Amino acid sequence: AWVLSTENLRRPASELDPYLEVLEELFARLPALAARVGFSLSVSGSLDLLPPRLSLAAKEAVDRIAVNADVLAHDVLN
Repeated sequence: AWVLSTENLRRPASELDPYLEVLEELFARLPALAARVGFSLSVSGSLDLLPPRLSLAAKEAVDRIAVNADVLAHDVLN
């Protein structure tokens, strides 16, 4: 799933911040869903371009899910 582009990172904070919060919440929920449904998660793109909280949320979700099962959920953040 394509969830964020570098173009979007240039948007005003008033537009971008609510979306980044949604992404943080999504990454927080994904490990539980992965355990239930059985998928692993891969994130590609330049995580260093993201705000630190979102980058950490993405890394933690990938680490918590590890290699879970048959399906790979691939989020693109770039």
